[in-house]
Amino acid sequence: MAKKITTVEGNKGNKVSKCSYTLGGKNNILGFLRPRYDSEETAKKTIKWALSQVGTKESGNNHNRYSKELDAINYYNGKKDPAEADWCAIFQDDGAYNAAGKDKAKALYISCEPEKDNCGASCYYQYVYFKKHKRFFTEPKEGDRVIFGTKLAKGCIKHIGLVVEVNEPKPEPTPTPKPTPGGGIAPATNYNMSEAGKYEVTANELNVRRDAGITAEVITELKKGDVVKCYGYSKKDRSGCKWLAIMTSGGVEGYSSAKWLKPIR
Repeated sequence: MAKKITTVEGNKGNKVSKCSYTLGGKNNILGFLRPRYDSEETAKKTIKWALSQVGTKESGNNHNRYSKELDAINYYNGKKDPAEADWCAIFQDDGAYNAAGKDKAKALYISCEPEKDNCGASCYYQYVYFKKHKRFFTEPKEGDRVIFGTKLAKGCIKHIGLVVEVNEPKPEPTPTPKPTPGGGIAPATNYNMSEAGKYEVTANELNVRRDAGITAEVITELKKGDVVKCYGYSKKDRSGCKWLAIMTSGGVEGYSSAKWLKPIR
């Protein structure tokens, strides 16, 4: 299973939107920018603020909501109209500003941006600033900024969002191997988890024996079409032929020739 992330993005469908992505898929994710948070608490505040903005529309009374707040403190190298700058980038900076308690110097530090001639209202320049401080990563953490585009070049980085949740893939549970078949039969010598499963008998008649080999004592007999279980254990006879340790539908354990057992997938 692939890792998944949840983001909050400005200017996604003309509003602040909450989105989900599977990493490695066709989503144009180029990488992740890691802000210089002074504490985990500041990262959490940034995420909390972003989530509180979900649903805010770009048009109408909220058109300049985020740029106005930053323009009031001369955050960028000139006043920014979201129609001309990257509204999604401005949204990220305003999130850092609010999480920093509206401390401009702290917000600039978090966003890796310069105090003078700050071009951070651009997705591309946010990438440039973060990369300069070695804050560009290929794996996400909560609180990172995620950049989208076709390649890491000017004019090709098109969008930016905030990672608010990272869902690590849960590892596939490892089956607990069954103990070596007992019940008076010979112990198996090999184990292969990939061979565990159900098998169908393909011979008209197939013996179940106490050990691998045609000279071993017969316990019971199977018919064509019977289904048995194998827990991954096997053994080879003296001639090198493989025998699976199986259990019949009636609970009888023994060995049957792998030649006449077809795995059911």
